[in-house]
Amino acid sequence: MVENWTTLDPSVILTCYKGAEVKNKQLVELGKKIKALRKSRKMSQETLAFDSNIDRSHISRIERGDTNPTYLMLHAMAKAFGISVLEIFLIE
Repeated sequence: MVENWTTLDPSVILTCYKGAEVKNKQLVELGKKIKALRKSRKMSQETLAFDSNIDRSHISRIERGDTNPTYLMLHAMAKAFGISVLEIFLIE
């Protein structure tokens, strides 16, 4: 029985050891940017969820870097923020 695995794609660091997952660095950074955008607009996760038609628990997972949002989700969140998708990635 194999107790750990690593994806073959070197750009995605996803390693599991006995159920403990190391998060993808890019997803964590994207989540931080989305959270910063949300907070800078004084939006709750519930408000962003409503405005973007994405479940609040999924917003939470995106902000933590636990899940990879689709382009359509990013587009919906960007629209709720009043910016373009590109601007999400340009946030420092």
